[in-house]
Amino acid sequence: MGTKPAQNVHFTKIRNGFHQQIPRASVRLQYLPSPDFIEFAPQLSLITNDGSPLTLAVAEKLQQAGNQVVILNLPFVNNFALPSHFKTINLESANDLGAKQAIEKLNYFGKIGNFIHLNPHFANSKNLGQHFETETNLLKTVFSLAKHLSKPLNESGKTSRTNFLTISRIDGNLGLKNANSSVFAGGLSGIVKCINIEWQSVFCRAVDIDPKNAISQASEQIFAELHDSNLQIIEVAYQGNLRQTLIAKREILQENVEKNSKITTKSVFLVSGGAKGVTADCVLKMAEVYQCKFILLGRSSNDFAEPTWAKGITSEADLKKLAMQDLISKGEKPTPILVQKAVNQVVAKREIDESLQAIRNFGSQVEYLAVDVLNADSIKNMLPKAVQKLGNITGIIHGAGRLADKLIDNKTDSDFEAVYTVKVKGLLNLLDCVDIKEMQQIVLFSSVAGFFGNTGQTDYSMANEILSKSAHFLKNHYPNL
Repeated sequence: MGTKPAQNVHFTKIRNGFHQQIPRASVRLQYLPSPDFIEFAPQLSLITNDGSPLTLAVAEKLQQAGNQVVILNLPFVNNFALPSHFKTINLESANDLGAKQAIEKLNYFGKIGNFIHLNPHFANSKNLGQHFETETNLLKTVFSLAKHLSKPLNESGKTSRTNFLTISRIDGNLGLKNANSSVFAGGLSGIVKCINIEWQSVFCRAVDIDPKNAISQASEQIFAELHDSNLQIIEVAYQGNLRQTLIAKREILQENVEKNSKITTKSVFLVSGGAKGVTADCVLKMAEVYQCKFILLGRSSNDFAEPTWAKGITSEADLKKLAMQDLISKGEKPTPILVQKAVNQVVAKREIDESLQAIRNFGSQVEYLAVDVLNADSIKNMLPKAVQKLGNITGIIHGAGRLADKLIDNKTDSDFEAVYTVKVKGLLNLLDCVDIKEMQQIVLFSSVAGFFGNTGQTDYSMANEILSKSAHFLKNHYPNL
């Protein structure tokens, strides 16, 4: 089998300033010719049941080509009834254990060569989170199945063609023109782009097919993608028979060009993750340019006096030593966890306080709320006082995020939950706290890890791709936003 081309992306990290050499690119669709067809030996194929006739159409197409087909029924989907001659496996739960048990059952039929996830199509009007629970279970299922398919697919891929495909039915444009479908299936391309880098022996592809395409047409397109010889294309969209992919088109930035903005000194931004790190840098620049107002949300508290032992001390080693001595003086055992926790609290408070003061120095008003973006009730309870001081919220900046970088083989349920929820559920919680019709700006911190894929960041890539699709969804529904 051929080796996949290297996919190296180089980045420059800049803090507290603008770097002219950082490129800017706009994402757009690019035409693709019909895929070339490569023949390979029939093999065991696992297909998830999407609850529609597409499951049967794809299964029959594969079976007619000589493949042995097994259907995986899902507990949170109304599975499509199949003829009795098709072998089926039932997934018991959308987690690591459920996926492991399903693959163990599959092993009784032989060595797997093809995995095709058919994601159900979920219609949506304007409620971004309408199908959150069900689609999160679907994404977590694919995430967990990928973990347990990694070894068998890669081992077989050393001597024959093996394939990992995901099929979404968003809009046939990879979410760019979506106004009527749920966005969460956008996360599928995130995981595919990451495992494509991690798995050198497996053909990986994410396909988005217009839900209006006929079942027979969609099944033909899936079969064609399964047999494509091009290893460089990772995601493909079908609008009717028009085949496209996403590219990042470089834009030339013009210096010293005046930009018009709706942001004024009365604008009030609700910002997650905004008191530390890169989000704080962006807020600080906005304060300098616009003198607008901010309500910053963060998990760390700054509502305490810095302990006497820490005052004037900047070295982390010295802070740890003094924290240890403080714990001993209180009769407590200075375990590494307790020492690090004490130091982290001091460091976080300092960074928050410095950010708040720097924002105020530019003439902006700012309120900081120590609250987890995942705690919707606490946000709703704490926001009114800040709104009373600053005015009604007019914009959202969602910068909160977490990492749990590991190869897919080593990922856990808790990794997925921690990384995915803060991005995706966090956004839904922020939107639930405002009147979307009053919003003038919404900025979502996605990542190049979502667009290009990155080693060890399957969960992070999935979440960020959903944010990207969410931005298109909101823009298509609210053109003036």
